Amino acid sequence: MKRRALLEGSRRSINGIERRVRILMKLVRNGMSTGLDGLFRETADYILALEMRVKVMQIMVKTEKQEKRDVGRLMKEKDHNLEILKQEMVEKIKEQDVSRLMKERDHIDLENLKQEMEITKKSHEQRCLQFETHTWEVQAEKIKEQDVSRLMKEKNHIDLENLKQEMEITKKSHEQRCLQFETHTREVQVRLEEKKKEWIEA
Repeated sequence: MKRRALLEGSRRSINGIERRVRILMKLVRNGMSTGLDGLFRETADYILALEMRVKVMQIMVKTEKQEKRDVGRLMKEKDHNLEILKQEMVEKIKEQDVSRLMKERDHIDLENLKQEMEITKKSHEQRCLQFETHTWEVQAEKIKEQDVSRLMKEKNHIDLENLKQEMEITKKSHEQRCLQFETHTREVQVRLEEKKKEWIEA
């Protein structure tokens, strides 16, 4: 707005100078000296005023260019800051996604561990039951095969003792396996509790 006003004022000043120059030329051609000094002074004043306006306009143009450069620099800084903010937001979203996926994975691992422990427990119980059933079947079969009269003899008595010892050994082996399974089950439960704590703390 100021620049437009200065341009309009300068245009009027130039028109005024041209008008006074025409008057001066006319007076000189007609040989009239009256009023020339005043016109010269007025014309000089107009020229000085015009020069001042030109200088002011030059300063304003220079200032406007500097402002444009400053605005351009600020726009670049804004775009740069927006890009940095965008990258930070993307990184934060990635970190949140990784944390969520880790929790989901731990939860899935926990469920798989539970299922694995349950399957192992059922399989072991089934094997123990099959082993006990088989042991009793073998014992019953051997007793059936032996004659009551031969059991009264020493040989049969020794065979019976051997069978008892064999069954005792088998029983101890079975008990040891059951104990090992219980120990393994407790270890799995401990691991399961640790996984739960890690999942809750995360």
